[in-house]
Amino acid sequence: MTRRPVRIDDLLLFQIPTGVRLSPDGTTAYWSLRAIDRELGKTVCHLQCGAHGEPPRALTSGAVVDVNARPSPDGSQIAFVRRTVGGDGPQPAQLCVVPAAGGEVRVLVAERGDFGPPTWSPDGTRLVVSLRRADPIPEGEKGVLAIRVTRLHYKEEGTGYLPQDRFHLVSVDLAAPALVPLTSGDWDDSHPAFSPDGSWIAFCSNRRPDRDLDFEAQDLYVLPAAGGEPRCLTSARAMVLPPAWAPDSSWLAAAAFIGPPGHALSRQNVRLYRFPVDGSGPVCLTPDLDRCAMNLTIDDLWGLEHWMHPPVVIDGGRAVLTHISDRATTWLAAIALDGAGLPVRIERVADGVVDFDACAGRIALITTSPSEPARIEMCDRTGARRDIAWPMGPYCAEVELPRAVEIEVDSSEGARVHGFLYLPPGEGPFPLLVAIHGGPVVQFGRGFFHELCAWTSQGWAVLAANPRGSQGYGAEFAAAIYRDWGTRPMADIMAAVDHVCERHPIDRDRLGVLGGSYGGYLTTWIIGHSNRFRAACAQRTVSSMEALIWSDFGAVLGLENGALPWEDPELYARMSPLSYADAIETPLLVTQGLADQRTPPDQGERLFIALRLRGKPCEMVLFPGAGHDLSRGGAARQRIERLRVIRDWFARHFAGD
Repeated sequence: MTRRPVRIDDLLLFQIPTGVRLSPDGTTAYWSLRAIDRELGKTVCHLQCGAHGEPPRALTSGAVVDVNARPSPDGSQIAFVRRTVGGDGPQPAQLCVVPAAGGEVRVLVAERGDFGPPTWSPDGTRLVVSLRRADPIPEGEKGVLAIRVTRLHYKEEGTGYLPQDRFHLVSVDLAAPALVPLTSGDWDDSHPAFSPDGSWIAFCSNRRPDRDLDFEAQDLYVLPAAGGEPRCLTSARAMVLPPAWAPDSSWLAAAAFIGPPGHALSRQNVRLYRFPVDGSGPVCLTPDLDRCAMNLTIDDLWGLEHWMHPPVVIDGGRAVLTHISDRATTWLAAIALDGAGLPVRIERVADGVVDFDACAGRIALITTSPSEPARIEMCDRTGARRDIAWPMGPYCAEVELPRAVEIEVDSSEGARVHGFLYLPPGEGPFPLLVAIHGGPVVQFGRGFFHELCAWTSQGWAVLAANPRGSQGYGAEFAAAIYRDWGTRPMADIMAAVDHVCERHPIDRDRLGVLGGSYGGYLTTWIIGHSNRFRAACAQRTVSSMEALIWSDFGAVLGLENGALPWEDPELYARMSPLSYADAIETPLLVTQGLADQRTPPDQGERLFIALRLRGKPCEMVLFPGAGHDLSRGGAARQRIERLRVIRDWFARHFAGD
């Protein structure tokens, strides 16, 4: 069978599973299947289920986004969160249940606002969920008339300007559904989890006096399920991710960073901890592992929904499952514990793990690889796998995927740089596109990346390296760019370019460089310090470090850099690619979403204006309504248009003499 090239508009064909959960008996997996409804031109998500040896079944359908499936303790019902697609403005969020065997969806409650993932009470009679209500709309108006701001964290990428309300826990009784408040206050309460004995509800919250200046902090709390005041299990400053209970309800497991603000991910590892309910203090379960207990491997099939995945406590509390990001993959680790709850060994269960859950001795996985993305599988502790479903299977059988060559090169100061070269069919020589990931605290990995495959289908080789600042190679490697985001990563990227040009059929006269977010920053930095590339594309870039403080996470910037812009203006000028605009000669395409709160539109506009006023070759393409995550989760037509714009830009410049 002759396979066809990967096309830009193939993303209309993708069916991506996310949020896998197991039935209590461990026989059936449940997940949300995300796809693009061509008629609507919008993304929809439907609940599906499947077991080994059986075809998957759809539990929901229609113009809806159904996520966060949670099987009931007896396995008879699936709770989930729904939002309808279409209509004027945001639709109410709905907390729903559907029979696990299939049947009619029951809407328990609906509210203008946002629900987090639900948790079942052990007796299956009620759900607890976090809720943040939208601001009320005055009578006769189509929207709010004004937004009052009283805190630093007043906007958020993907949401926009935040409402006055905060996330708080509410209880919903299935027999008589109504929203019963469990928590309140001027803080957010999220990620509730019922203890197996029904005594406690664990959740994450930042109730510290300085929370406005340190909004990344998250403490772990337990709330008596019968009512009462919550109790904090963390005393030192911490950033705790969603927790999971041990079967005996005496402790919780959670990935966390315990230490000063601004150090998590960029200068220290996020580790796995055990938190005793008696308040005796956390116990680190990965003290000697120089890697993060998170999924920090990126692609363009999933967004960032798996970054904060809770661990799963298995084997009666004798082991904990967690993600580990390591050297261009995310693997599933089983941390074995002794009788005192201390770690004794780490087992590598499976590689390329995007999502997971475990029950009754079985583990459900969503996995990825360059040729087999988005598989749903079942396995045990030994890693022996059984297929459940592969929605992307027919597509992968139809297309020709690039050859991936793993590389590792020496860079400055003794650094070793790891990555991949993707080669198109043929003998070359090929133009080379150098792709730079965002973050910077993430990593390119051994997974399917549609955009990179689309570029190789143009006859271009693609280099995807992980320079210093990336995660997956240890805390020292990630911290190497502290107060200097450009110098060492550029040395690493250029060393990788030299390596592939010397050893592979690359046309050295047709080199391009592109990246988004931090990748846009480093792209702009590189062309401000080198004229080696024929063309460049900076997407959702950072051009001014000083102006980045106005973004949705800008309050953290001073902690990350050791000073605020007005405290060390020379540092911020030195780190800003805009400071080197005079030296830029490479034709540059700037792309920017106009609803981006992470790297706001003025970052791209400043760069464009600065270059045009200097008479430099620069164009800009703006995407109305698009946010920072346009390449992964944006509107389908805009995602396709973005890829076409970038393709045409490099095709034009690669074709020139």
